[in-house]
Amino acid sequence: MAINIIEHDNGIQFDVFVKPNAKKQSIKVSNKKGIVVSVINAPVKGQANRELLLMFKNVFKREVVVHSVSKNHQKTLFVSNISKEEFKKCLNIK
Repeated sequence: MAINIIEHDNGIQFDVFVKPNAKKQSIKVSNKKGIVVSVINAPVKGQANRELLLMFKNVFKREVVVHSVSKNHQKTLFVSNISKEEFKKCLNIK
C-alpha cells in the first residue's frame, strides 16, 4: 500500500493502516507500506479509534476525523485546514 494523500480545498484526506493492541504507540511512514499506526488500545467500543485520532491531533495540532473505514484495519482520515506541504512536513514525508 503506497502513501495515499488527497488534497481538498478545506484539508487533506489520507489512508492509514491501524495495528491495535501494540506495545507502544507509533506512526511510521514508508513508500511501500504507507502510513502505519500502532495503537495500544484494542478495537473495542471505539477505543483504538479514539487513540488514533488523538495521536494525529497531537501531530497536526488540528482536529482529525475518520472519513471512512474498510476491513482489515484500513481507515481514511481527514484533517482540515492544512496544506499538502504542511501535512508532509508534520509526518516527515519527502
